[in-house]
Amino acid sequence: MAKKVTPADIQDEVATTSTISAKELASRLGTDPKSFRRWLRRQLDSRAGKGGRWAFTEEMAAELMLAYNTKAEADYDDADDADDALMELEDIDD
Repeated sequence: MAKKVTPADIQDEVATTSTISAKELASRLGTDPKSFRRWLRRQLDSRAGKGGRWAFTEEMAAELMLAYNTKAEADYDDADDADDALMELEDIDD
């Protein structure tokens, strides 16, 4: 009779494969781990849970890094647009 696979078995298997933590991924991105985890919670349906750990494969980590960098670039562009709008407002006041 085959053994029934439980979620704990799957989690153990994931833990034994090479995984990357959220803290390590934040370090690779050059950002604060707490801010990165907050961003992760907004992006992903799954949660690490209280006391739980995020664990990503290299492939998942690469996708997350791309998404995070794309978000950072968009935020930077938006900041530039906001700066431009402020400069235009200052010109109107003069």
